[in-house]
Amino acid sequence: MGVGKTTIASALARDLGVMMIDSDDEIERCTGSTGREIAREMGTSALHELEATVLLAALDPAQESLRVVVAAAASVVDNAECVEVMAERAVVVALDAPDELVVERALTSEHRRSMDRAAMLELIERRRQGSREVADLVVMTDRPIGAVVADVVAYLDNAASLNF
Repeated sequence: MGVGKTTIASALARDLGVMMIDSDDEIERCTGSTGREIAREMGTSALHELEATVLLAALDPAQESLRVVVAAAASVVDNAECVEVMAERAVVVALDAPDELVVERALTSEHRRSMDRAAMLELIERRRQGSREVADLVVMTDRPIGAVVADVVAYLDNAASLNF
């Protein structure tokens, strides 16, 4: 939610030479509507269900041989099935940024639903806590993209070396 997931995931996927799935793009491709439009027309619950569906499809065991970077919506940390599947089948990297940067990005994005600043700050904190609980690695994104990607790649390389 405004932490730069699409930008970081794209750069990471490029660096790793793998496919990238962005939940916002997948939802728009499948429905013809942005997340903001879906939230306004069908409600945030419908949007969150779609976001969970995208993540669960990307992490489906039938796709196990496919290496992929998933830029998942922040709402997936509120979904118990998504949390369980992420813990079992993925290396989870939680992206974080200072509140003011997240608010600025979220309020100017066509993919984000409209909400007032206080509600957004409350949501940011709840999602931050949820993402940290499931994350294998937490990375701050208020620095150069290359530095963020390098930290993730180093973590992945280290994790791979420990899994004999």
